[in-house]
Amino acid sequence: MVKHTARLKRKYSRKNIGEGPNTFYHIKHILIDTAVFEKSFAESLALNIMWKIENKTSTFSEQASIYSADLQSSGKGGDLGWFIQGVMLPELDKAMVKHKKGDLFTVWSASGLHVVTVADNPKEDTGYALLLRVIL
Repeated sequence: MVKHTARLKRKYSRKNIGEGPNTFYHIKHILIDTAVFEKSFAESLALNIMWKIENKTSTFSEQASIYSADLQSSGKGGDLGWFIQGVMLPELDKAMVKHKKGDLFTVWSASGLHVVTVADNPKEDTGYALLLRVIL
């Protein structure tokens, strides 16, 4: 989180913010660490997690607290909060803009396999308030 915050501060200084609106995204994720699990097991686990969520036998938050290797977000139901495109892993950045609120999908990254849901619709903001909430 600290690494992402420092990167955000560098990328979106006051000068950059004033140049136009910023689009903010809100996603949740469950990281299945492929340094721990084989790729085929990670894929099976992701399908199982998604099935439970889609069939309402479990919630995304419950599954995140059980399975996510991301210890910073697992206690918050996998919630990554609001952020600007370009701050997260490139694979997540590319995938999240293609989906809408409520979508459930998987994304591979160097960290492993992510089960992702879009928690809210993207928001555009030209002011500093939302950005400051993200940074602070």
